[in-house]
Amino acid sequence: MKTGTIQENLPEVYEKLFSECSLVVSAPGDFFWCGEHAADFGGIGVSQHLPLRIYIGLKPNNIGAFRLVDFKEFTATKFKFFSINFKEFNFTQVFSHINTIKKAKQGYDVYIVSEIPVSCGLNSLGALSAALSLLFYIVEGKVDKNKIDSWSGTMASKIISDADFNLVFRLAWKLNAILHSGYCPPIRAFVPLVWSELPVFCASEKIAKKENFIEKIDTLNYFAGSMDELSNSKN
Repeated sequence: MKTGTIQENLPEVYEKLFSECSLVVSAPGDFFWCGEHAADFGGIGVSQHLPLRIYIGLKPNNIGAFRLVDFKEFTATKFKFFSINFKEFNFTQVFSHINTIKKAKQGYDVYIVSEIPVSCGLNSLGALSAALSLLFYIVEGKVDKNKIDSWSGTMASKIISDADFNLVFRLAWKLNAILHSGYCPPIRAFVPLVWSELPVFCASEKIAKKENFIEKIDTLNYFAGSMDELSNSKN
């Protein structure tokens, strides 16, 4: 199963999203090769992209705030998209945070089309957080297509020194932590924002206490890289 197959068989879902929304971005899901639980305790996680994506679109509204209005989730067993009850998750807190930090007056209705079921172990929430953070900083005028395109040619270990990337990544990390009830390791938000043909590793400095974790994200040190960088190393 891959995104192209789903799009070819259910084109109306994507046509509706792209026709109704003025801006759409997407991010891939991923799976852990190792370290899924170690990453939660400051260890190194290793993860790799999946050929499945989450698409998020924005449609201008007249309320001056971001709000989630529709969330469609793909179910492979029925090969169909279904609208989910997104109120079961912490999306209210996510959009409250976004609306607190937004500067632009324009508000947006948010539409989500996910090829990855939520809470199935394929980092759907990490991909969602990454795509949403990208959208936010695009409409805030902080990043543009040229900047985003430049990241695709940058090694994972080098991109972490890019100030604009860190702006997007750290917000994605915060949103993902909110969706995980207050804590989340960096790898879940980092991997959907970078590209590598081989697995990506990531970890942050160990956190002794997870209280007020979201407020700490802006100053936490982290490191990352891709396995192709290791394989091409002369050392």
